Amino acid sequence: MKFWLFLLILSASWAGYAQNASEKIDMSRIPQKKVRTLIRDQFAGNQLQDFKEVRSTYRQGQDMQGYRILESAYYIRENPELVWQTYQITSPAESWNGNMVSFGLLISKWENTVMYRNDLHYAGIDTGHVLYVNLKILKGLYNLAVGLEIVNIDSVQRSITFSYLKGGKSRGEQTIYFIPTRKGYTEIIHHTAFRSNSFLRDRYLYPYFHRIAINEFHRNMKRCLSEQNKLLVQR
Repeated sequence: MKFWLFLLILSASWAGYAQNASEKIDMSRIPQKKVRTLIRDQFAGNQLQDFKEVRSTYRQGQDMQGYRILESAYYIRENPELVWQTYQITSPAESWNGNMVSFGLLISKWENTVMYRNDLHYAGIDTGHVLYVNLKILKGLYNLAVGLEIVNIDSVQRSITFSYLKGGKSRGEQTIYFIPTRKGYTEIIHHTAFRSNSFLRDRYLYPYFHRIAINEFHRNMKRCLSEQNKLLVQR
């Protein structure tokens, strides 16, 4: 009898331990329905029990043959050091938030924490940070949730690499390069390598809406840079 009681207790303990990792997230603090659905699908579908089990679709140095490539260039009349620092410390609730793109939440795989869109504290980007954003397409007629993990931050060459997550529509990576110009300003190259299971989506839909989304992101960052400059002048 004691043996069966022991098994019952052990089973209950294991059931508590094996809870889905999405249960650690307060879904009521995520306003976008598509983001909530994506998280549930990714975590439950892959039976993830911990944030560390979230998987990206890109590994650093991976051969991207067969992927479609997009590149956009942005020129900012600001000091490269200030630009680099601002892109690192700006909260995703500011940078990934506009008419088309809205920030859902951030998961830190290594610190096992969650940041919601109305949280005030943000320590800056780090590898293992997983961003979930919502894309409002055709003025909201269609919404698409996207998950991106920061997989590399190169402080020497100054680049930030994001990877799409397993379980999403797209596979591949996005890398933002920060390049000093001769006049002391900054050129930003936003490089994207992507593919999905749909030729129509990859050929026509993704490039169009992707450019709108990243244009909005970099406009937000330009505004944040302007605010940083004002703070520097005030000091």
